[in-house]
Amino acid sequence: MEGRFESIIRVWWMMMLYTKRLSFFTQFYMQTSVTFPYLVLAPNYFKGQISMGTMFMLFRALASVKGAFDWVLTSYSSLTEFRATADRLSNFRVAVDKSGKTTAVTHFQSASPNSPGSVLSAEAITVRLPSSAGSRVVWNGAGLVVREGESVLLTAPEGSGKSCFFRALAGIWPDASGTVYMPANVLFVPQRSYIPQGSLKQALAHPDEEGAFTDEDVTRALDAVGLGRVISGRDLAKEANWALMLSGGEQQRMAIAHAVLRRPQILFLDEATSAMGDEGVLELYRLLRSPGILPAGAALVSISHDISLLGPMHDSRYSFCANGGVWIKE
Repeated sequence: MEGRFESIIRVWWMMMLYTKRLSFFTQFYMQTSVTFPYLVLAPNYFKGQISMGTMFMLFRALASVKGAFDWVLTSYSSLTEFRATADRLSNFRVAVDKSGKTTAVTHFQSASPNSPGSVLSAEAITVRLPSSAGSRVVWNGAGLVVREGESVLLTAPEGSGKSCFFRALAGIWPDASGTVYMPANVLFVPQRSYIPQGSLKQALAHPDEEGAFTDEDVTRALDAVGLGRVISGRDLAKEANWALMLSGGEQQRMAIAHAVLRRPQILFLDEATSAMGDEGVLELYRLLRSPGILPAGAALVSISHDISLLGPMHDSRYSFCANGGVWIKE
């Protein structure tokens, strides 16, 4: 922590140093550029080599040249900020492309030949922690099969890598390998979903455009998850920072509304209802299992510690085996 704070101090000192240098140069130029033409042309005028009119004509010409140089100086800060922003975006894109190619998990958008009738089949999933965390293997050849229309509950102790397993299935965990068979229309809902700033409709439709869904569809999805009071009398096009305006439980309800709106074939919930009360959790799970909310044959895969509450809401349950790093069906 001290090293990071020292880096912040060093960066701020460098910013102040270069800002001071730029300010000194800019002010020196602005002050001297006004008097410089007079100092150059005055001797010629007093010697009678040029007239008063000629001298003022030269002043005007030099002022035009000075104006062109002034634009460079006054715009230098904006140009450097634009350059820095462009570099950050370029580096971010390179990092995203690089991270997307490091995972060794192979994905197939078809049914597994080893598990007929399954909508999800994860085979030989091995997950390791990053090298900075010791490269420990948390999942060693784990497998998971989910049938069409089945609801599966996954339980494991804290720190066992449940979220890492989901990220490996999604193809966003770099230190993972294995094979995953599942359709393209899937949705992963984490414990704390990202809610972009903007209109309420855009926050719910993200990452699609607002026009991908009608106002009626958005209103129906919000009403279904119990957020009708949030939109009561509110224009869906009104912009706000919804991540700050909504409580933790309301944010999780909005994430479920996003799932209801998109209707995935497989819905993965990674403790996506942890900020709600028991009645609210049961209400949402009854909603997700209601006919017509998700597509026919859609599967539901949940991670939760509350076995007594969510166990009856699922068809089967798997627990974590610490010895082998695999899922064991209860």
